[in-house]
Amino acid sequence: MNAKKHTPLSLHGLRLLFPPLATLGILFLTEWIARGSLTGETFTQYIFPHAEAYLLAWAMLFLSWLAVDWLTRFAPLATLLAAVLGALFVGCGVGLSVRAGGAPGGDDALAMSISHATGWKIQWVYLLSDLIVLVMSLSYIPVRRIGYSLFTVLLSGQLIGFVQNFNRTQETGADCVTEN
Repeated sequence: MNAKKHTPLSLHGLRLLFPPLATLGILFLTEWIARGSLTGETFTQYIFPHAEAYLLAWAMLFLSWLAVDWLTRFAPLATLLAAVLGALFVGCGVGLSVRAGGAPGGDDALAMSISHATGWKIQWVYLLSDLIVLVMSLSYIPVRRIGYSLFTVLLSGQLIGFVQNFNRTQETGADCVTEN
C-alpha cells in the first residue's frame, strides 16, 4: 500500500514564520534604501513615531503575500496571476524607460522607431509587433498558453502607453507641472 508521507511539523512552522519575517525584512530594506542607513537614529526619528503606519504597511504586505500564496495553489489562477504580474512589471518598467527616451531592448527600439515614423501610439506598435511574434509562436506553443501571453501583451502594451504619456501635455509632450 502507498503510505502517505507527512510534512514534518518543523517545516510547517517555518512556512508560517517565513512570510511575516520576510515582509518585515522588506520594510526594513526599503527604509534602509530610502534613508541611506539603518541606525538607531533611523528607528527613533522615523520608524517609532510612525509605528502605526509601519504596522499597517507590514500588514498589507503580509496579506498580499498570503493572497498570492493562496491564489498560486490553483494552477489556472497561478498562470493568470503570473500573466497579470508580468504585464504590470513589463508595462511599468518599459514605460518608464520609454518615457525617459531609452529602449530596454531591440524590439523596444524598433517599436519606438516605428511609432516615431508613423505617428502611431506606441502601445499599438508594441501590440502589433508582439502579435506577429505570438502568431509565429503558435508553431510550438499550445494555443492556451498563447492566450495567456496575448493577455500579457495587451495589458503591458497599454501600460507602456499609459506610463509614457502620464501627466504630459498633448502639444509638446513635456511633463505637466502643477503649482499649489
